[in-house]
Amino acid sequence: MNIKRILSCILLTYLSYYAFFSNYATLFMPVQHFGGAVFIVAVFLVYYRHDFSRIKKGELIFATLLSMAHIIGLTFTRYDSFGMFTTSWFGVVFFFLLLIGFTAFFYVIACLLVDKILCVKIEPGTSGRFDNFLAPFLLFLAAWLPYLFIYFPGTLINDAVRQLSQFMGVDPFSNHHPVVSSLFMGVIFRFGLIFGGGNVGLFFITIVHNLMMAAAFSLTLRYLKKWGVAYNVRLVVMIFYAFFPVFGVWAQTILKDTHSSVIMLLFVLCYIDVIRNYSRKKLALVIVTAILASLLRNEVVFVVVPCIIALALVHRSAKMRICMFAMGGVVFISVRLIVSGVMAVTDATEISAGVTFSVPFQQTARFMRYHEITEEERAVMAATFYDYYMLGDVYQPRISDPVIFRFIEGADMGAYFRAWASMGRRAPLTFLEAAVAVSFSYVVPFGPDWLIIWHDASHSAIPDLGRDDISYVFSNYAMRVAPLRVIQVAERLPIIGFFFHTGNYTWAMAFMVLLLVKRKEKRAMLYFLPALMIVLACMASPVHGFWRYYLPVLFMFPALVSLVVMMLAGENKKNCL
Repeated sequence: MNIKRILSCILLTYLSYYAFFSNYATLFMPVQHFGGAVFIVAVFLVYYRHDFSRIKKGELIFATLLSMAHIIGLTFTRYDSFGMFTTSWFGVVFFFLLLIGFTAFFYVIACLLVDKILCVKIEPGTSGRFDNFLAPFLLFLAAWLPYLFIYFPGTLINDAVRQLSQFMGVDPFSNHHPVVSSLFMGVIFRFGLIFGGGNVGLFFITIVHNLMMAAAFSLTLRYLKKWGVAYNVRLVVMIFYAFFPVFGVWAQTILKDTHSSVIMLLFVLCYIDVIRNYSRKKLALVIVTAILASLLRNEVVFVVVPCIIALALVHRSAKMRICMFAMGGVVFISVRLIVSGVMAVTDATEISAGVTFSVPFQQTARFMRYHEITEEERAVMAATFYDYYMLGDVYQPRISDPVIFRFIEGADMGAYFRAWASMGRRAPLTFLEAAVAVSFSYVVPFGPDWLIIWHDASHSAIPDLGRDDISYVFSNYAMRVAPLRVIQVAERLPIIGFFFHTGNYTWAMAFMVLLLVKRKEKRAMLYFLPALMIVLACMASPVHGFWRYYLPVLFMFPALVSLVVMMLAGENKKNCL
């Protein structure tokens, strides 16, 4: 019997137990319930069977980063700061105890999963009844019918109210909400008015969203078949798209994020296809879908252009690499020209520059809440924000809109950033906490997300459109809130609850990349670049943990995971015989 191994496993088991069940107020954590005892026994047995003498670097790096993200999530969920670790000397000790405990647990789990997945074998299988475009398409529409009934004619959100108000001439056009998106929804809404009142107009938008999502998901299955993904795997993907409630909810949500996410999914499918097997026709599809996606969501152009430029890594020819850089420039310039032209025709105003600076604005507001500013900085703030002296009072850690809305257009940003840099040098921790607080949920496991579902609509804002005939038709408030209650229960269920947090998808994709690294599939890593760029865009956005910002990643996630699993399964036939 190896006493040293037993003692080390006992220590790591206790630290993992302490990490998952600890109370910040105590250094020692007694076993107080049956679940804790089961956890200790199970973890000890797993640790004892694992060979810690051969450290796997990739898995260790993954586990350490995941542990740090989880710890950050714990302290910011509770305090919106690093307060769990910075209030006393024990906080530092507590941090390292958690880090060791979580890292040991996640490391062993990562090793077990890598070993299992890299030796899994999946047979291609035969075709089935859903192995076509129409059958999944109809299944998706049928599966989402309950949501369509409950929320008929559709859940109208404030942003969509503003867009429809602009199209109907109540408000002037603004590119704060992409004008092309406003025109798209407005045309559908007005067409619906021909056949009835406002309810019919909104219902037409909802129907178009349902059709777009069903068609895109069915097309995804067709691409997966083309790429050699087994029928049984595609069946799982189809079931996920059909019955995971988030998709049914968003199919009837009237908001630009629904149709823009659909086009972003099409871009990703074309993007992966051109990586796997280049042709000019496929590249043309990438360019077209990239431009369309960028027209429907302002920040998407900064997602798709780097992805297209990254295609240069696939080609060894200098000519082709130059071509990819040129195509990235073509997309960016085309989008700017089209947007400028549409704005000129509609006399639309430009998006506020303040939206671009949501993170530094949050840092400034947090600094002013907890620290004093100099007279010179006070003058700069007065020239940059309306009622600048209230920035500290209106500051909310997880949403920057209250600060952004006070931004004075045309302010001297050079002077502002000099003052901002001065504040950052004096209170770097405050700046770091402000940046993390508004973005952490997108990259921490089981983080606190916001508004996975709108259970009621912004119908009170409809009078802006001059129409008082818009309301829910077939449901009362209790019926509309029921899906939210179901989701709240599902979030707490083992395994199922994993899928209701944005950060979990981020780390699941990071794990897929780890598998590709282990198999040295460098080209396939590019599949995840669009998702990475969207996550980064979410982190720079004005709102923390906002599901609608993350929606494109959710749309593409099943395709990415199933494709990587099948790629690895094909390699496993050669490596795990």
